[in-house]
Amino acid sequence: MESAIAEGGASRFSASSGGGGSRGAPQHYPKTAGNSEFLGKTPGQNAQKWIPARSTRRDDNSAANNSANEKERHDAIFRKVRGILNKLTPEKFDKLCLELLNVGVESKLILKGVILLIVDKALEEPKYS
Repeated sequence: MESAIAEGGASRFSASSGGGGSRGAPQHYPKTAGNSEFLGKTPGQNAQKWIPARSTRRDDNSAANNSANEKERHDAIFRKVRGILNKLTPEKFDKLCLELLNVGVESKLILKGVILLIVDKALEEPKYS
């Protein structure tokens, strides 16, 4: 190292060696097998486009997203049923009964959940059972 400095050569710490410390001086990178195929070429129609990993994960997890969306939809229906049951009074029974029938029971799972909510409400408040 000292012999290179004594001969007038640049040390690895000097600004003239092309390190990160020199501003304004163009940095030249050696041609290597890794980047030589891209030198002098402009990206054409055949060039592969970079796609962020975030968007590919969405595609991979589409089944998980579908089940999450379905769970959210079920939760929304159950919230609606709870709201109807909370409004339930003897005077509003006929109106709320029709609303409860049109809540959107599309599967056995939703039907079971609605039945459990009605039974729980009947057990909590015996005057409505």
